[in-house]
Amino acid sequence: MQKIEFHLPRKIEADPRRAEIEAILAQDLKPIWSRGRIPVSHLTPTTAFITCVRNAAGRKQIEKGLDQIEPYLITEKNGLIVTSEKSGTPLAKRVSRLLVFTNDGSERFYRGCETLLFHHGDRVLGIRLDLSSAELGQELYGIEKGLKAFLVVDREAVTEMLLALLPESDSMSS
Repeated sequence: MQKIEFHLPRKIEADPRRAEIEAILAQDLKPIWSRGRIPVSHLTPTTAFITCVRNAAGRKQIEKGLDQIEPYLITEKNGLIVTSEKSGTPLAKRVSRLLVFTNDGSERFYRGCETLLFHHGDRVLGIRLDLSSAELGQELYGIEKGLKAFLVVDREAVTEMLLALLPESDSMSS
């Protein structure tokens, strides 16, 4: 299994709580599935984290479902390559997206998540929540509408969500 190296958003790297966030992300770092090779953070979401997800969903800053996420990431990567070639600068290797998924997926689903992280891991950080898709749907929509995976597509929302992983952020949110 490969060791994860965090290249977090610039605002997180400049934040005095950076080490705390990295420690939280590394605390329960393990493969997505039993034969997986890419380690991801396995986290219980804070109340603040769920609030950030709701806010991002309301602002249309998330893509839902692997069938929507994959083409989004491919299109985005192609655009980044074109921009890089035009400007003559290398592609940045920094997290700007979060792939968040639940704990009740099939092996096939988790292989799909791992494939996305393999191809886009230079800018996508994976987080496996200690929630089922029904629980996540309940948290976000107030109904048990299953949601197994979503991609946070806005840099600011990614930064907010990573900061919301901090324990003190739970007491500040309502």
